[in-house]
Amino acid sequence: MHILVIGLGALGRATAGRLVESNHHVTVATRHGTAFPGAHSVALDITASEAAERILALHQRDPLTSVVLCCNFPYGKWRIPWDAATRAAIEVGRSTGAAMVLAGNLYAYGPANEPLHERMPLSASFDGGRVRANVWQRLLRASEQYGFGATEIRGSDYLGPGAGANAHAGDRLLLPLLAGKPAYPLGDIDAPHTWTVIDDFGRMLARAATDPKLYGRPWHVPSPEPLSLSELARIATRLAGAPAPRLR
Repeated sequence: MHILVIGLGALGRATAGRLVESNHHVTVATRHGTAFPGAHSVALDITASEAAERILALHQRDPLTSVVLCCNFPYGKWRIPWDAATRAAIEVGRSTGAAMVLAGNLYAYGPANEPLHERMPLSASFDGGRVRANVWQRLLRASEQYGFGATEIRGSDYLGPGAGANAHAGDRLLLPLLAGKPAYPLGDIDAPHTWTVIDDFGRMLARAATDPKLYGRPWHVPSPEPLSLSELARIATRLAGAPAPRLR
């Protein structure tokens, strides 16, 4: 199998790593052609007008089985780049038959009064949620029309190495606590919340890239039972031998 992974953020690295470990032929695409061990690297901007043409040329040299969209764009400015990325993905699927695997999130559901599940309607009214709902709905309709596989793998906030500075359970929470300093997380520190381990997300995306049984619908990444930020902080500091957490 030849699998194209677009984007090398936390999810792109986790996905590409799983696929390489499973001895698949992996190409990773980033704007600057960033290298990844065990994979071929290409420079590609998925939002550029020629993106689909570039991927089709890659397919002609070595036919693609699937494309994993691990790309993301500046927060609050999703509409234009996601529209371009979706158009490129649909054109590649239509022209090659390669499956499209979308790394998603929970924004499209909007506010809910029950635990989130894959069969819930995508009823978000805010712009980011509407954008993400539109991406999946367009991709699914096109896959049904043109006959290529498509799925969206959805996870909650990231947990684990590589979560980064912007993740609620990433550097903003853990770095101060492990240094014995107060941390300033966002939101209610005692509200139960689902955390999705980055490696689990990557494993699920890698499976979706190689398993047609997952196509035609979205899936949630299996995640641990909900933990509040305060509980998560206590676990992390205990495991690290750091002082008891101080959250503000």
